[in-house]
Amino acid sequence: MAILNITYGLFGGINNVGNPASYESTTDLPVTLLDPTKEGYTFVDWYDNGDFIGDPITEIPLGTTSDEAVYAEFTINSYALQFTDHDDTVLQTADYEFGADTSGVTAPVAPTRTGYVFSAWDISIPETMPAAVVTIQAIYTAEQHVLSFESNGGSAVTSLTQDTGSAVVQPANPTKEGYVFDDWYNEVGLSTAYVFDTMPAVDTEIYAGWTVVQYTITFDSNGGTVVAPITQDFGTVVTEPADPTKANLNFRVWSSDAELTQEYIFDTMPAEDITVYGYWYAVLTYDSNGGSAVAQENVGEGNTPVEPDAPIFAGYTFNGWYIDDNTFLVPVDFETPLTADEVFYAEWVAVLYSAQYLDWDGAVLQTANYEFGADTSGVTPPAEPTRTGWTFTAWDSVAPATMPVDGITITATYTIDVITMTFDTGVGSVVAPYVQDYGTPVVEPTTSETGYTFDGWFEEAEFTTPYVFTTMPAANLTIYAKLTELVFNITYVNVLGIAHTNPATYESDTPVTFTDPTTTTGYTFKGWYNAIRQGTEVLGTTTETIGSFTVYAQWVMVNNQIAIPQVNADDTDLRIPTSAIRISGTAKTPTGYAMWVETDSYKNYTFPTKYVTLAEAVAARDAFLALL
Repeated sequence: MAILNITYGLFGGINNVGNPASYESTTDLPVTLLDPTKEGYTFVDWYDNGDFIGDPITEIPLGTTSDEAVYAEFTINSYALQFTDHDDTVLQTADYEFGADTSGVTAPVAPTRTGYVFSAWDISIPETMPAAVVTIQAIYTAEQHVLSFESNGGSAVTSLTQDTGSAVVQPANPTKEGYVFDDWYNEVGLSTAYVFDTMPAVDTEIYAGWTVVQYTITFDSNGGTVVAPITQDFGTVVTEPADPTKANLNFRVWSSDAELTQEYIFDTMPAEDITVYGYWYAVLTYDSNGGSAVAQENVGEGNTPVEPDAPIFAGYTFNGWYIDDNTFLVPVDFETPLTADEVFYAEWVAVLYSAQYLDWDGAVLQTANYEFGADTSGVTPPAEPTRTGWTFTAWDSVAPATMPVDGITITATYTIDVITMTFDTGVGSVVAPYVQDYGTPVVEPTTSETGYTFDGWFEEAEFTTPYVFTTMPAANLTIYAKLTELVFNITYVNVLGIAHTNPATYESDTPVTFTDPTTTTGYTFKGWYNAIRQGTEVLGTTTETIGSFTVYAQWVMVNNQIAIPQVNADDTDLRIPTSAIRISGTAKTPTGYAMWVETDSYKNYTFPTKYVTLAEAVAARDAFLALL
């Protein structure tokens, strides 16, 4: 017995475990060949050659006595690569052979789904085609949507915000005054009830349905005629019923409370059953008997009236309200409740008024009392009053024929006096007088008198009482300037020691006439001058002369002429008149100098002994003048 081998040509496939690797020719034949497998391929047949020529074989038959080789033929498979939506709807599909390059496959356009947002594909596209169908499915993220509630006038209901498709729990029912909640509806018209299950895929608003409730208004007329109740839907317009009636009283309003403190206003049916109460009143009329009108008062049943403000009647005093007219015997008790309509009457007492004459400051000059309306045509005014600085003009009015309301007041009127204040200086100078109203401010005038000192203004010519300037006095007056005459000095120069009788002082109002000094040997008196040389002759003083002054005696030398050198004001220039002559051997020549001799017409001068500078010439002049 021989064991023979079987060789299998699988080409990458996997042999069936039922295929034997060997066989015994006498006992194992025939050997049935089972199908091998190969990933991505489909087995076709076994062949006795690797080129798959001839007929396929299915077994190793009886009678075979040698090793055998069999070859498996496979065909490659194709598989679908598909893209599907969330509900397995195929969005795109294509078949590819096993192992084919699929790296270039592109996904379809991202799909849409109501209530969701596309996120991604669940797996990536493979690089090569596997040995199976590839399904790539769309992944979504649920959108959040709002379910809002329109309560149609009811209490607010909070909106729900949830993921699309999530379970929705119906909220507690809203409430609405005067209504019963029915249900939630899909539309404004409230035709289809909304079903709470899952959150819809879009924002949704649902609407509350309501059923109106009927209520009743009951009328308690408080003893008046019966009024039928009113039953209506809440919020409907309620018409106020006709007023009830009640003996001796007037119907006013319906009140919302039994204490009759709040008027009930009929507009629409409230959201509850209510009772309203009739309010009754008595009419209280006030007859003011000629006084100002007092408004009628409506006094509630069982209430006391409120005493009004007193009326006004010109010329009379109000004396109270009375139940009886004309006699005024029974005064009104405002603490007594009214049970029926009433009339109260005013009593009046005539008032006394004064007729008075007043001065400008309110002082009473004359007064007398008269009843309102009394004859005052015979009232005469008092004597005309007086007032410092003013002149009485007239009374501002005349007494009327009869006493008016509030009396008569007649006041004195005045015209302010215009006063003249005159100023006397006593020396002829004029200070303008002041002409002003009495009491107006007065400023002290200024005055100056040449040759005098001003010592003030005085009330008298004797200068006893100083005058104080404040305001214009009440009468014309003259005030006086006190002036003190000044005394001035007279200085006499270059008199050469010769006596004279002229005064050393003078007063401005007393003129002085200068006299000549006595003569002296060798000189003739030329006159009194206002300068030591040349100048203007001064004969004395006049009333126009003011101030101290100096006069210079000027002389003429007998038989000898001398001209005093002239130096300008700042001693910077000197010249000698051409008429100057030399004087020799005289005591009048300055010691140490010969007299000047003119060498030219202006600046340069020569002494017999030396040339003299300007400074030396000035010194020589001053020495010469000192001898005079």
